Amino acid sequence: MYISYSGKNHEYATAAISKRNGKRIIHEYFHLGRVIDREAGIYENRDMGIFTFDPVTCHFGVPKEEPVAIEEKQEQVRRRRMVDFGDCYFFNEFLYKSGIMSIVDNIEYKNLDTLHAMLLFYSLSSFANYDAIHWYSGNIVQLLYPNANITSQRISEFLSEIGSPENRMAFQEEYINFVIKYYNNDKNILIDSTGLPNSINFSLTCKNIYNGVLNNEIRLIFVVQKSTGLPIFYYTVPGNIIDVSTLKRIFLHLEELEIDIDSCILEAGYNSDENIDLFYDESHNARIGFVIRIKSNFKIFKDMIKDEFERLEAKENFVKYEDRYLFIKKKEVVVGTNKNNPAWLYLGLDRARMHDEYKSLVKRAKKNGLSNEDVFNALQTEGLFGILSNRNYSCEEILPAYYQRQAAEQIFDFSKNYTKLLPIRTYTEETFQGHILLSYIASCVVKLIQLKLKISNLYFGSRLAFMRNQKCFIHKRRIITDPPQKEANDTYKCFEISCPESIKLEDGKLKYTPSPIDIQSILPKKKRQNVSIANITRECSQTTPQVEEVYAPADTTKTSTDTGVTLQTKDDANTSLTKRGRGRPLGSKNKKTLEREAAMANQPPSIKRGRGRPKGSKNKKTLEREAAMANQPQQIKRGRGRPKGSKNKKTLEREEKLRATSVRESQGQEVS
Repeated sequence: MYISYSGKNHEYATAAISKRNGKRIIHEYFHLGRVIDREAGIYENRDMGIFTFDPVTCHFGVPKEEPVAIEEKQEQVRRRRMVDFGDCYFFNEFLYKSGIMSIVDNIEYKNLDTLHAMLLFYSLSSFANYDAIHWYSGNIVQLLYPNANITSQRISEFLSEIGSPENRMAFQEEYINFVIKYYNNDKNILIDSTGLPNSINFSLTCKNIYNGVLNNEIRLIFVVQKSTGLPIFYYTVPGNIIDVSTLKRIFLHLEELEIDIDSCILEAGYNSDENIDLFYDESHNARIGFVIRIKSNFKIFKDMIKDEFERLEAKENFVKYEDRYLFIKKKEVVVGTNKNNPAWLYLGLDRARMHDEYKSLVKRAKKNGLSNEDVFNALQTEGLFGILSNRNYSCEEILPAYYQRQAAEQIFDFSKNYTKLLPIRTYTEETFQGHILLSYIASCVVKLIQLKLKISNLYFGSRLAFMRNQKCFIHKRRIITDPPQKEANDTYKCFEISCPESIKLEDGKLKYTPSPIDIQSILPKKKRQNVSIANITRECSQTTPQVEEVYAPADTTKTSTDTGVTLQTKDDANTSLTKRGRGRPLGSKNKKTLEREAAMANQPPSIKRGRGRPKGSKNKKTLEREAAMANQPQQIKRGRGRPKGSKNKKTLEREEKLRATSVRESQGQEVS
């Protein structure tokens, strides 16, 4: 009998029992679990809890006194005197001012310090979860949330607990209400999915073939607001579930979350006759607007190619989209299970894309040994694409309307690269769900910050580096922060966050109360409006800020230019008392403004002159110089080098000698 240890710091133990069976020696192993105290023989696992084990007698027992975990001995990092400050302090302030932290606290977990610290870790660090303790020891978060337990063994338990269905739904319900009511009430959405490669064997990991490549993966679906790019709902399914079978369930989830969809943009994977029927009512009228790309094997797409391809490359079908020039033709069709729902099909031809696809096809034909017939058939649809919609867009409008779906692809890219969505690094479905939830929350927070920074022409990536460069010194009674550089200071000002010169320490924790909720400070200036925040509450460390209700207009109307749908939002009818905010009510005008607008309406329209001198105009000095030059005889300006046709001295002498020789020869004289 002996005990073997594994792990980076030998933190796991296994008991090995050797038995002889005739001439053979059989080894039996028993996993003891985590090492609590190696010298005293104390271990812990999920089945037995904390226990003692004697390898000599093979006896299990109960420890006499409460042990100290080995990771607490090994991971207790000596307190540093200088740590990162700016990035963590800024994010923490934003989470509280925006009201997001109060939504996060709906997740039930016994240690809120761990929940808050891990959210900051997912938002700010690229480290693996195993190294979270090292990030924690070098950051001011250790004094913001000193009771957090983010050692590698505890993180799996933490993720498993917060990833329960109750916690996931509790957060999504509160977050959707926050976005729709306080940030943007746009109910025009984008739906897209992505694969999360994963080789760990649990129920969500399945084989999927995409573009001819076989992967073990999990499918992650995001529902994103069209106007803001904010994710408002996520959904995970096994990797072998195809997109077309998930659309109806997504709509049902959104319906239960009280999201009435106005329009939807989808990728081709969601296109089927049954799904198209979801967008129409019983009278075959458009219930929800949609724009969707169709696959090349759809019959209506093939029929339109057969009927319209010869006339596609006509001048009236020539359109420009950004830096691309294409041919697009529109045709009215009927779609759905019974082919009785009206829609418009747009057939497009992109010559540049056709050239790229042709080269790719040639390489594929050579590699896979395709026949001439296969290559010819594939060439028939190269460079062609089809877009289907139940809204009557013009040929110039359809591409800008469809390519708004790139906002969903961007949030996927950001989540995979910045908020730890990949690699997954989890070994059970429970911990995976907690990992996805935490990454989703971090992605939502970062997107809100990006939208605010965009108004001030600031970029998230560089801002984060500048903020991290602001350090602080830890003294016995207080911390003292470094003066923020201009870039960090601009970021603080953008969000109306003040950077303290020092913060007092008390019992190893910052004596610090986060800023009260102020949603106006996190809204982009172009989006600011009077909103009520009375129902958003949170618990600060000692005090709960009193938030004053602000007057909100009775109803507002917003028109979506890309769908033609008018969205109307109204205040809750149960609001008993509303207080008007400072300043003139939204949309009102004073007497002078009304008189000026009336006078301008009676005047003929004039072309507004831009800033600077009008195009083609000249100043006084230029006109005088041109007049003086016009009165002078025009001189031919000599260029660089010898003038055309000129000859040097030696050439002239040689030509003169040749002329003299020819004259003498003509006169019959002897030439010497």
